[in-house]
Amino acid sequence: MGYKGIMDNDVQIQAQNQAQAQTQAQSQAQTHLNVPNHVGVSVMDVMHGNGDPLLDYDKDEMIRLCQLHEAEVGIMYPVLEMQSIIEHAKNLSPFLVGMRHQRPIEFINDEKTLQLKIVMCCALVVEEHGHSEKAMRLFESMEAVLNRKLMGDVSDPANTPILALLAGYRFLSNDEILAWRIMGQVIRLCVESGLHQREGLMRIEDEQQRKNALISFWTAFVLDRRWAFGTGLPYTLRDEDVDPQLPMPVSPFNPIERGRGMRLASF
Repeated sequence: MGYKGIMDNDVQIQAQNQAQAQTQAQSQAQTHLNVPNHVGVSVMDVMHGNGDPLLDYDKDEMIRLCQLHEAEVGIMYPVLEMQSIIEHAKNLSPFLVGMRHQRPIEFINDEKTLQLKIVMCCALVVEEHGHSEKAMRLFESMEAVLNRKLMGDVSDPANTPILALLAGYRFLSNDEILAWRIMGQVIRLCVESGLHQREGLMRIEDEQQRKNALISFWTAFVLDRRWAFGTGLPYTLRDEDVDPQLPMPVSPFNPIERGRGMRLASF
């Protein structure tokens, strides 16, 4: 299984330009609601006129899925601050109501909405025990964007939480090999960004983003080991490559304790 949409081809770029030109009025509505106009369009959806599957969810359902994710996944691996995701769902809801009957062809793939979507995808597969058609359709609307972040774009610590959740989504969907592969790439991006060193972590100025990056790194470290042992494949980062001065997350969940267990198991 490969990564779809790592690089845009000419057809995709042309389709995206056409969609953006046709939705100027909708972009003004997005600005009014503080929804960034970051659009990702697939060729098939342009051809068939399908809208973003997020339009099928009302505010209460989006919030319910966020709360389910927090209870089932976030309580162990809180890589995102869930209240901010819920607030975004509330702010986004009026825009979705206005667009629901129009079914515009563009996908809503700004950063905050990408986070909301992957949280919802994880919650749906948990709720449906590993396979969810609704989660698959929602995931397909952002797959190309996430895969570019994973494999094509310059590494950015701000992307670490959502990419960790991408790997988690694959694992929850019972694709353990792809989950292991993605998490290994997340670890490499962390190393490229310097998140395995205290100095690199402290270069992140925003406190919440630094906290998310720290928890995401340790989450990736732990799950990379766990899934390596589960699949019989090698893990990515050696213990000696991690700065011993790298701080522990300050939260009820402390992945360092799991990380220590993984280190002992590696000897």
